[in-house]
Amino acid sequence: MLVTSVAFLLLQDVALAFAALIMLPVQLTVLPRLQRRLNAKVRQRVLATRTLGALVTTPEVAGRPGLAPSAAERDASASSLRRHMAHVEELERLRVAINDMKGGIKSLYNYTSNLTPFFFFLIGGYLVVQGRLTLGALVAALAAYKEIAPALRELFDFAQDWSDAAARFAEVTRAVDLPAAVQPGITRSVSAREAA
Repeated sequence: MLVTSVAFLLLQDVALAFAALIMLPVQLTVLPRLQRRLNAKVRQRVLATRTLGALVTTPEVAGRPGLAPSAAERDASASSLRRHMAHVEELERLRVAINDMKGGIKSLYNYTSNLTPFFFFLIGGYLVVQGRLTLGALVAALAAYKEIAPALRELFDFAQDWSDAAARFAEVTRAVDLPAAVQPGITRSVSAREAA
């Protein structure tokens, strides 16, 4: 849909196609940089989750059975609980930061996408006033642009989800040290004997 709509706009008028795609370079330069920062936060969250999981699953040294815990055991238990709570708070801070960054990226994308019709009307209106474009052609170009925005949105959402999943996968595979045959991009199948 995206390619068809852009091709129609190019055939209709090059200036209208330019107006429809004027914010695309901004989106293609700024949004990937923000996505890299988001991926770094995702990696931090994966590491924090693994650290918390290790703390929770590591058995605590049990006190003496049948006896009340000593002051040192109570202090160790309180210290362990504070450590657990600090990791939970860090994990929550990372989760909030990730959601804020995702919201910021989507807001910036929406802003630049919704700014595009301004340029579209500005350039298209100028061409209509100058007599180089008919009003019907401008309306047809607007209809074509309505098809561009959702297609671009789907592409950016896919790229963000893909990048987020790739960052998580990279951290998990680094942690468990998967063989190269099961990492993404490798197409050969691995038998059970090779995997073991």
